[in-house]
Amino acid sequence: MIAKSLAMFLRANPAISEACKSISPLLLEADAQYPAMVYSLRSIDPIPLLDGGTSTLAKATADLNILSESYSDSHDIADVVTGELHNYVGAFGDHYAEQIKQTADVELFESEVNLFRATRTFEIWYTKPEV
Repeated sequence: MIAKSLAMFLRANPAISEACKSISPLLLEADAQYPAMVYSLRSIDPIPLLDGGTSTLAKATADLNILSESYSDSHDIADVVTGELHNYVGAFGDHYAEQIKQTADVELFESEVNLFRATRTFEIWYTKPEV
């Protein structure tokens, strides 16, 4: 499951895990400390083959949201995350990342919770493990 591999990669990466006090899927934990990261996968597209089968190569689009009490922290941490993920090729949890590219970035202020959010979107091309 690519979501598990993404979580493993983010938590095992020293630069990312040192920058974010909390890393969680979909929802911020109630007792989360900041800066924190919330991640989600928007889509997983199998790659069709000409013979009608499906390739072991797959694509996922991940949104990584960095939440912080200061604009500069959210921006700086998003830069660290981008530096670690963009153009990465190699072991990726239980998968192998063939290519990771940043495709978008958004910066917002979440007024309901008084936090700055820096979102980075990545396209992850990966090889599924053989079963």
